[in-house]
Amino acid sequence: MPPSAGAAETFGDPSIGVDRHGNFYFANLAADQTHGTIQVNKSTDGGNTWSPGVVVQEDNSSDKEWLAVGPDPGKMSRDNVYVTWTSFQAAACELRFGKSIDGGATFTAKTIFVPTADANPANPQNCLTFTNPVVDAATGKLYVPFLHFSNADQDFIQMLISDDAGQTFHFATFNVAGAPDNTLIPVTQPGELTECGGNNLRLTIHTTNNAGTGRFGLPRYINASRMTLQPALAAYNGTLYLAWSNSTSLFFGDPAGNSNILFIRSDDGGQTWTAPLQVNPSNTDIQHVLPAIAFDNYPNGVHVTYYTQHSNGTVDLDMANSLDGGNTFPASRTVRVTSTSMNLPPTNIPLTNSPTFVATNYDRQIAVCYALGEYQSVTAANGSVYAAWGDTRNQITEPVNTLDPISGQTHPQEDVFFQKVKAQ
Repeated sequence: MPPSAGAAETFGDPSIGVDRHGNFYFANLAADQTHGTIQVNKSTDGGNTWSPGVVVQEDNSSDKEWLAVGPDPGKMSRDNVYVTWTSFQAAACELRFGKSIDGGATFTAKTIFVPTADANPANPQNCLTFTNPVVDAATGKLYVPFLHFSNADQDFIQMLISDDAGQTFHFATFNVAGAPDNTLIPVTQPGELTECGGNNLRLTIHTTNNAGTGRFGLPRYINASRMTLQPALAAYNGTLYLAWSNSTSLFFGDPAGNSNILFIRSDDGGQTWTAPLQVNPSNTDIQHVLPAIAFDNYPNGVHVTYYTQHSNGTVDLDMANSLDGGNTFPASRTVRVTSTSMNLPPTNIPLTNSPTFVATNYDRQIAVCYALGEYQSVTAANGSVYAAWGDTRNQITEPVNTLDPISGQTHPQEDVFFQKVKAQ
């Protein structure tokens, strides 16, 4: 993806959107001549060519940006481009916001939420991330859900709402009994807490290929994929659909915890919500993680894709389907998107164990314990559903090299797959 004028680098972490004229916008991490940046590229020819990046904001501490495109509520004929991201500052993880009203030619940017620390470790603290802005195409309202961390086992989903194209924001209300306040959904992030390399403690799903015990007695798994919890949101005409992956345990990183995909709906723009509904079938599968969500106006379909890890450690992409606006997700309508179950690749390969644990991903350019990525995606239009995901079904054989700890071995590699899916 081309950098901004005079710059040399883009870093990825992409998010993409399209306006009503067929122009595509691609947000990613980058750098200009002097600073790290959030930038947006534009394509007017269906993605064949891309403009140089336009800097949304210089921010050396930026990460986890996400993009949304949709009508301005005050001028419905115009599509705005919105970008949100986390700026990891010393005092807090700031939620920052960029906006373009001229088709991505220029952006304004500001900070819209700075959380504060709390003496009670079970309350929300001064860090958040995994924002996911969504524009309601019928009303122009902007919704920004995100994960807000505590210092205890359960974290929280919160959501900011703007009725005026990002000039002002207020919080959605969830009214969950026992939550610290009515704007919070308590959640337990999925995955087991494991050691990835010498400096990273990560939530992962993994196979049984164990590399021993590390700091704090935590296990090290060679074949592992990092877990995150980004809320998945879709919205239309004031109806909101929200899904996330939640551990079956109330304890952070519990090795005995499995995970399910939970779903709620609001029919009044985020003021009240239905009770959480599990969308994945109840069976012997152990993990259901990293969901994405989409809806189609006909026939009132809601589609949730997610990775399923089976009891034998293999992984598939599945899709839960509702034909009644999210009231039910019958197990009989669940679709297996992948035609071949996949194994996790070796992403946490020990190099040394003493005096400190040093490990590498089989791909030396990728951080340890990264396999499936942090997101997958689904979209729906005119009765068709389209999914894109990380897939490890294909194999690669390592060149023979005495310096390679898995020299000559054949193992899964990471690819990106796309498929048109028939909803059930």
